[in-house]
Amino acid sequence: MLNPSRLLIHAVLICAVVILGYTPSIISGEESIPGHMQAPDLTLDPWDISFSDDTPAANQTITIWARVHNVGDSLVYNVPVYFYNNTTNIGVSVLSLVEPNIPRSTYILWTPMYASVVNITVVIDPLNIINESNENNNAAWRDILVSEPLLPDLQVTDILFSDDQPKHGESVTVRASIFNAGRVDAKDVIVAFIDNNTVFSYEILSFIGPNQTSNISTIWIAKSDIGNITTPRVIGVFADPEDNIPEISEGNNLRSEVIFVGRPRLAELSIVPEDIYFSTPHPLGNETITIYAKVRNLGETRADNVPVAFYSNSRWIGTHILDSVPGQLSSTASIQWTPPAGFTTLTVIIDPAGVIPEYDKTNNIANKTIIVDRSLPQISFANLSCSASRVIENMTVTLYADVLNTGQDAAFNLIVRFYDVSEDRKEIGWYYLDKVSPGMKRHAFIRWVAAPPGNHTILAEADAEYSAGELNATHAETNTTVYVWPALPDLEALSISIYPYPASEGVQTRVNATIRNHGVIEAQDVNVVLIDNEGVVAGAVITIPADPTGSTRMNITFNYTSVAGVHLLTIFLDPKNNIPEYNETDNSVSLRIEVPEKPEGINLAAISLMVIILLMLFIITYIWREKILSLMIAMIIWVLILVINIPLLRRMVDEVYRGMKGGGYPAAQMIVKKGQ
Repeated sequence: MLNPSRLLIHAVLICAVVILGYTPSIISGEESIPGHMQAPDLTLDPWDISFSDDTPAANQTITIWARVHNVGDSLVYNVPVYFYNNTTNIGVSVLSLVEPNIPRSTYILWTPMYASVVNITVVIDPLNIINESNENNNAAWRDILVSEPLLPDLQVTDILFSDDQPKHGESVTVRASIFNAGRVDAKDVIVAFIDNNTVFSYEILSFIGPNQTSNISTIWIAKSDIGNITTPRVIGVFADPEDNIPEISEGNNLRSEVIFVGRPRLAELSIVPEDIYFSTPHPLGNETITIYAKVRNLGETRADNVPVAFYSNSRWIGTHILDSVPGQLSSTASIQWTPPAGFTTLTVIIDPAGVIPEYDKTNNIANKTIIVDRSLPQISFANLSCSASRVIENMTVTLYADVLNTGQDAAFNLIVRFYDVSEDRKEIGWYYLDKVSPGMKRHAFIRWVAAPPGNHTILAEADAEYSAGELNATHAETNTTVYVWPALPDLEALSISIYPYPASEGVQTRVNATIRNHGVIEAQDVNVVLIDNEGVVAGAVITIPADPTGSTRMNITFNYTSVAGVHLLTIFLDPKNNIPEYNETDNSVSLRIEVPEKPEGINLAAISLMVIILLMLFIITYIWREKILSLMIAMIIWVLILVINIPLLRRMVDEVYRGMKGGGYPAAQMIVKKGQ
């Protein structure tokens, strides 16, 4: 039974055929018989329309047949036959020849998309290209019932938990029931288990028959959020999440249930890609930047000594150890990084060794991919130095600057300028570098006459003209301080010795001293003195030639007669600092000696004097002729002389001897030796 709208459509088509039928045909396939006008008459009835399957399913391809009759008097060629689904053209077929009273069949392939009652209309020559005797019988139609497709229809009917009030970190078994409401089997059904929009498990059901239910389960680690006593978690089960299995309906494959999870009792370190950020939003190749990683502690317990490892394309960059991450708060780790140009995947891993107790270790890693723009040249200085370690006034030295290109492109036409900042940024000179290749180092140098004395800040500046097109528009600079020494002598007393050693009381010795002038000019009228304890005992005025290398040394000798006791002998150069020097603290050198007392000996002078006195006493007593008495007196006097007078006489003799040997400074002997 056709509905009114379809009858109206068919009526319009038939009227169009009738109206067009009276228009003379330009192209006719008819045969003419002289003396008699003959015309074909093409027609078909509803029973001339047939299907390869009278009850197809949606998405099933079938064949639609149409049988065309020629009830006219002549042949007709190239007959177009149009097929319609309601008013939509679904195909066209052309019959090469239709003879009178001999039906011809044609067909098209058709795939219905939806389950419904479909009107199939066939129209012969709808544009009236062929001139017929009757244009009103060229259309016919039939209805066909398209059923639901022969597909499964998966539905998640139930989700159950082994514990509906778990604590954070506890294992919970999640069980799901999958129902197949379709007309055919469903095989190898992938079932995704989802926690708050994140898949935590994939399971597979090998087979679910039509109108059958299968159960599947997995293990879920319960999680809770910061600060909440309980946290609602939405657990979803998705059958065939990637739509690998064609179904009658794809909109009923997901089911969700809410479960409440108790708060954690341990530290729960976590990081997501959004927690990774940089000191500059658009880093360039070989530009040093800082990577920041925000480490969250979702638990209530503080985590101490938390290592945070950074990786670039799986290559370790470095590790930052956070002192602590308080519970329910966060701390930020950072590290310096110089990225290469191109795509780079950064990976941040919290506690990579897994030594910090946590409920969940799966959220301790995050990845973030960034695009690093192509690198440009980047000029820097590796070193700025002077050719002389000790720079003297008016000395010509060489200033060296090592220019380094840390970029990835070569730098061309570099001018390296040298300035003396201490002299109102006076330009000393410049050096031209034609090219500095990536990762290479080039030397730039100039000559400089060092003056005046004092500190000089030497500044080297590269590419002040911005001609190299560097990554960083600010030109590279470096500086160093060069101290220019004034042209002075530098006297130094190196050593002191005495010969013979050890010294004896009253014996003349030689005091030898080694000195030098390692300044840059000659020292004239240098007063050199020999000090015994705190008294000057000898001196000389000499000239000491300069040798900055310090290899030329001089020997100076003083004669010295020591007395018994402890003596500190000192050689002192320029004791009153009359001569300006680089260093005034090394002008003296000392030697400590101990001179023993002269041992007791026979004093011939005293004995001779005693003998004379005794002879005189004997002569006197002999004159008195009291021999016994005179002998006794002589003996008493001799004993008194031995007891009293000998030490006194000895001291007297010693003083006389010392007076004869002493008196005045000895002349200094000086020997100049090279390389001692």
